[in-house]
Amino acid sequence: WFTDPDFADVRRQTRTLRAAAQYQGTMVTVGGTMGGAERVAGAFVSREFLDVMGVRPVRGRWFVPEEQAPGAAPAVLVSEAFWRRALGAAPDLRGLTVTA
Repeated sequence: WFTDPDFADVRRQTRTLRAAAQYQGTMVTVGGTMGGAERVAGAFVSREFLDVMGVRPVRGRWFVPEEQAPGAAPAVLVSEAFWRRALGAAPDLRGLTVTA
């Protein structure tokens, strides 16, 4: 795990990688849409993570650069299986809370 400025330096200075992304696994508590809360595996990732892994969101959107800025409100991505099972496939997740 790098600090954001150190990771920016790695990205800028690399000559051998086409892309790089940050990933730090953690446990998070998700709640707010279906009543109860659930503790699940999660990760903090940089906005490039989806591109590096070759993943495309089925619904919703990509991370945007502003979400990586210091002090920015975090964005959350969930798997489709989790969205269906734990969140009831709710089309609007604005009531969702995630705490690390």
